[in-house]
Amino acid sequence: MHASGRTGFRPLRYTVPRPRPSASTFLQIGIWAIMLWRVGSFERVADVVYFSGTTYTTLGTGKHVLVPPYCVLEPMEATNGMLAAGLNTAILFAILSNVARRRSDDDEFFR
Repeated sequence: MHASGRTGFRPLRYTVPRPRPSASTFLQIGIWAIMLWRVGSFERVADVVYFSGTTYTTLGTGKHVLVPPYCVLEPMEATNGMLAAGLNTAILFAILSNVARRRSDDDEFFR
């Protein structure tokens, strides 16, 4: 119970964060796909987008493999994706920490 005699929790009031982390992920996958398309390793656009998405997320199905000398781009894209996922996680954690810090009844909520 609050000092004011109220019971229960107040609704969470916060502004919805802009979807920058997911937009940056799709943008980076698109940039990698365009670069790989220009290299000429793929016949269809769908194949290069699929390859770029699976490599960026480090899923790496092995359905498509780059030929030398472009095979070095595959681990570079995977590393870029892992670093971006870590950065996106840090951004979301910071946003949620700020939201939790702004609530006045945090101490009661987390007890």
